[in-house]
Order: sequence, then structure tokens, then C-alpha cells
Amino acid sequence: MVLHFRSEGQIVEPSGGLTVPLTIVEASVLRWTWHVIDGTQLDFTLQHRAEASETPRTLWSVTKACSQSNQQEIDINEHGLLDFVWEMSTWQSLLMMASNSPIKLQYDIVLMTKREIRLREEREERMAEKQAREASASQRANRIRQLCDLERQCTLQVASMHDECNAYNAALASLREQYKAVEVAIAERVAEAEAASNLAQDYASERECLEDDAQLELLAENGGELVMGGAALDALNAPRARVIKAVKEVDLCCNRLTALPEALVPMGHALKRLSVSRNMLQTLPASWGAAQIKKLFCNGNEMVMLPRLPGGVVVADFSCNRIEGEVHLSSPQTLQALRVNDNRISSLCLELPNLTFLNASFNCLASLPIGLGSNISKLQLAHNQLQLLTSELLNCSRVIEMDLSENKLSELPSALDALGALRRLDMHGNKLVSIPSSLYTLSSLLELNVSSNLIIELPTPPPSTICTLVDLFAARNLLSAIPTFVLDALPRLHRLDVTANRLQELDLAPLQQLRALMAASNQMNELPAHLNSCSQLQTLFLNGNPMSSASLYHELPHLVELEPTSILPSGILQERLRPTRRSENGEIDGRTFEAGGAQACGR
Repeated sequence: MVLHFRSEGQIVEPSGGLTVPLTIVEASVLRWTWHVIDGTQLDFTLQHRAEASETPRTLWSVTKACSQSNQQEIDINEHGLLDFVWEMSTWQSLLMMASNSPIKLQYDIVLMTKREIRLREEREERMAEKQAREASASQRANRIRQLCDLERQCTLQVASMHDECNAYNAALASLREQYKAVEVAIAERVAEAEAASNLAQDYASERECLEDDAQLELLAENGGELVMGGAALDALNAPRARVIKAVKEVDLCCNRLTALPEALVPMGHALKRLSVSRNMLQTLPASWGAAQIKKLFCNGNEMVMLPRLPGGVVVADFSCNRIEGEVHLSSPQTLQALRVNDNRISSLCLELPNLTFLNASFNCLASLPIGLGSNISKLQLAHNQLQLLTSELLNCSRVIEMDLSENKLSELPSALDALGALRRLDMHGNKLVSIPSSLYTLSSLLELNVSSNLIIELPTPPPSTICTLVDLFAARNLLSAIPTFVLDALPRLHRLDVTANRLQELDLAPLQQLRALMAASNQMNELPAHLNSCSQLQTLFLNGNPMSSASLYHELPHLVELEPTSILPSGILQERLRPTRRSENGEIDGRTFEAGGAQACGR
């Protein structure tokens, strides 16, 4: 059932309304659409009245319609009347305008059964599916046309590529023909090159023979010495065996060598001397362990560890390298002199019974080297970190010279008299507060240097001791006096240096053989007592003392160096005094006394 109302009219009374009779056969849907043509807002009440009832039943609440179209839909299940009743409030603002411009209302009311609605929706769905199938078929047709176009394009490209491949094959065939011709030419050239190479080898063999003869003649003139020092070599080829057998000494110092050929020193060859100093070597060939080299000089290279030494080495020098950490050396047993100074060695262990000379100065040693044998005659351990001298030192019973300067030693062992062969002992630049009296009993000691320490007084010598000391250096200490009984034990003293102490007086009566006295920068107001008894005195430095003038210099006929000359009596001795050597800042050069004093004393 379809109930369709459509109307357009004028509303002249605000109490107007619309009544629609309804006869419901089956479940239906009521749809309505209304328009207020002039844009006025319309308020209404929708009521449903059953036919058998006089009292209306309000089924729907007030609905508002604005100037835009609005559509409502409700279910209707009962017979009756459907009233659209407009509210009075809607027309209050329009009553004054009704006479001049009537209000127009359009409405459209449709009542349809749900079955009809369902049938219509099914038709719409079938129509939508049909449209979708048609659209899909259209898309497939378009895609098929696109694929056909792409297929035609690919076919054309394949044909073009086939043509290009045919052209390339033709060009390749031509190149192969040319390549065969080139191969023939190359084979001819190779044959010519082989012939030329054979001829060059013949010439090279003849040249090498002539060079061998020339080198052998040169080696004969040089006494078998191969000298290539300072040649700016970056690499070295092994000389031929014929020349090697004639070489006795090889000098390759001052080059840029980073490696040496193993054949340079063949196994069993007795080489007297090999010098590779001041290069860039980091190690030596491993096969040299069986070589026979007497003297090996590898100082001034870049070695970080001590390499294996060749057998039969007597003298080895590895100073000024970069060797660091712990070093243990037990071979060769023939080694007598070893230099490892100016490295970074922290510990040194030696098992070399024939070692007589060791220089390990300028390292980081905190203790004496282990394994110092009784054959050591010269020991140099200056500029290290030594703090204590252990009994290991007393094993060096034959040591002649010992340099322990510039360390951190605060005391010396009292049993130094076990070093009976010691002639020179240098302990300057340490932290010594005193020195043992056993030094007086060393029967061979000639020179003792304890300058730049913290010594307050010199030790008292044992009774009736006559010390053999000739040179005593005790400058830059804290000495306030030197008793006469100490100097009585030093009658053979030739040089005495007590510069920069706190001496107020000095008695030289026991030192009649004194030839040089350095007593500058003290606190003496007078000349040393019995200065005139030192008839052999040649050098006298007393500057830096609050001393007055004196007239005893005519008693010193051998004096040739004097400081200060301001206290010299006028006209006396000035003509025979030579100028005192001074440093750039005007101070007296200490080398005048400590280093050059031997010449001044006639030694």
C-alpha cells in the first residue's frame, strides 16, 4: 500500500494543520518531507488518533523544521488519523506579515509497506551490483588494451635488440681476427725479449764479476772494511758471497735503513765489526743468532726490545733506542761490554759472567741490575731512579769506575771497603746526608764526587788512615766546616772543590800537594789558613766570599788561575795569570775545575 500526499498551499490561519487518515494493512513506514518556502521556522506536533478513540494518543514529540529540507521516517502499525498540528508560537512573529505575504508550505507524505520498501531496496542492490559488474568489465577491457599496447612495444624492442646483437657479433668477429694478428706479433716480441734478456744476463754476469773484482780490490785497500755510512740508503741488497767472505768490517751508519738482509752476515762468517748506528731499524735478522760478530753497534735506532745477539759478540751497543720494560740477557757468554743507556728500561737482569763494562744510564731503573758479576770494571748507572744500593753492588769486587750520579740515593752501604779496586766514584746529584768512613780505606780510590747532595759533614777517618784520594768534589752541600783531622787523612789531595757550602774557615796545612782549590760562594772572611804552604797551587777560586785584601799571593809561584783578581796586590802576578773561563751569564765555568782542572794541575 502506498499513500502519497503532495500539496502546496497558503496558510492563512495560525491554527491550521493537516490530518491524514491511515488504514494499515501491514507494517508500514511513513515518510514525510516539508518545506517552509519563505524560510520561516515551523514547529508542529505530530499526533496519531485511532478510529475508535476520541482521545488522541501522542506518539511522537515535537519536531522542529528549519528553512532547510528535513525528512523524518517512522513505523506505523495501527489504523487511524495522523495529525500535523502547528504550534501557535510558530506564527506569533508571522501574524503581522500574513496579510501582505502569505506563508507558503510544501509537504510530501509517503506511506509505504515494509515489503515494498524491501523489494525496492533489493532492486536497488541488484542495480548497484550490475553497475559494479559493468564497471569491473570496463576496467578489465581497458587493462587488456594497455597490455596489448605494452606487448607490441616489447616486441618492437626485442626485434631492435636482436639487430644490435647481430651487429655486435659481426664487430666481435672482426676483433677476433685482429686479436689473432696481435697474438702473433706479441709472440714474436716475446721471443725477441727472451733473447735480449739472455744477452742482458750475460752482460750482468760479466759486470758482477768486474764489480766483485773492484770491490775485492777496494776491500783489500781498506783492510777488508765495507763502508757505506751516510749514503742515504733506504734499503740494502745482500752483497754477493764472494765479496762477503772478504769483508771484515761493515759500516752502514747514518742511513735510513728499516731492515737488514739476513745474507749480509752469513752463518759461520767471522765479522770483526758491524755498525748500523743511527738508522731506523726495529730488530735484527733472526738468523744472525748463529753469526760470528765481534763488535756490534746498533745505537740510535727504533728498537723497542733487545734483539737476540749474534754468537761471539764481545762489544754490543744498543743505546739511544726505545727499549722499555724488563730486559733479560743471558747470551752470548762472550759479551764483555754492553751499552743500553738512553732507553726506557725499568728492570735489567744479566747472566753474563764475562761482562766487564755496563752503561745503563738515562733509563728508569729503580734497583741495581741483577746478576752483576765480579768481572765488572766499569759501571755507569747515572740518571735513573735508584733509591737503595743492595748487596748486589758488593759483588763487583773488581770495579774500577762507578757512576751513580743523578739518582735518588739517600745513603751508601757501609761495606764499600769490599770494592778494593775502585778508583773513581761519582755520586753527585743524589740525596745523601752522609758518606761512610769506609771510603777512606779504599786503597785504590783516586777520585770521589759527592757534589749536589745534602751532606752536613765529612766522616771522621779511621785512626792512622792515609787515604789515596787525589780529587775530592763536595760542592753544593751543607758543609759548615772541614776539620783538620779530616784533611790529615788526605795528604795526596790535588783538587778540592767545596763551592757553595757554608764554610767560614779552611785550614790547608795538611794539603801541601794541592794544585787546585775551588771554595767560591762560602762564608769565609779570610783567606784559607796556611795557603802559602800549598806551593804547587795553580788554580784558586774564592769569589763569592766576604773576604778582604791580602798579600800572600807572591808565595804561590805556580798560580795561573785566580778569582777574584780584585784582592791581588797591585803589580804582583797579574802578568802570569790567565783569564778565568766564565759562562755566558758571567759566572765561573765549573768545567774549569771539575772538567778542565786536570790540565791546570798538570795531570
